[in-house]
Amino acid sequence: MTHYIQSYYDGTLFEYSKDPQEGFVEHTNSKGKVSYRKYYKQGVEGSLVSVETRVNQYLNNREEVIFTLANAGDEYKVTFPVLNNDGTQLDDFTESIVRHLPALEKGTVYNINNWRMNKGDVVNGEKVLYSNSGVSFKKGGEKVPAALSYNSDNNPNGEIPRIEWKELAGKNRPTAASKERKLEFLYTTLLEQVDRLSSGGGAPAQTNRNMPEPSTPEQAFSSAEGVDDDLPF
Repeated sequence: MTHYIQSYYDGTLFEYSKDPQEGFVEHTNSKGKVSYRKYYKQGVEGSLVSVETRVNQYLNNREEVIFTLANAGDEYKVTFPVLNNDGTQLDDFTESIVRHLPALEKGTVYNINNWRMNKGDVVNGEKVLYSNSGVSFKKGGEKVPAALSYNSDNNPNGEIPRIEWKELAGKNRPTAASKERKLEFLYTTLLEQVDRLSSGGGAPAQTNRNMPEPSTPEQAFSSAEGVDDDLPF
């Protein structure tokens, strides 16, 4: 049986159903439509079969990255959006994914889970200063460290280009050129790793007509660059 798992902006993973099923809870979206969800609060675990991308024609041709995991005869397809809502940068979840992809190998058992910290939350006794989201990978119960790091004054050898800032119209803003450099690096890396980890020699997967109906996209949240992925969950 194939299970289609969606990531949600609040840091949850869920499986969608139009009809009531055991283990599913009722959900009403912002338009009042009722559906049912099974939440994977402990993440999704299985042997990594492939990582692929596709264009989802049912979500305005949104590009998505899909992890396929196999576990006890079932197949789990975990889907994340590639770009954020305005299309200017990678989605927070996918940016975190790209940082980990070079460390992943097909045939290895991983637990995949996403997370979100909101500004003002308390984590390990410290207040969170910036809202941030990401994806964690575990192997044998231990976290897989990110293979790519951010370039910064404290980490001049970081692979991911840093965002540069300048004062413009009375505010300190990220420069367009530095945002483009970062996007180009991350997106190119994503395509390279998908080519390495895909099941079809790098050919993008096509939209699957059996995919569940997506929920209404919610407002995206900006990440605080450089926040450590090594979190306690």
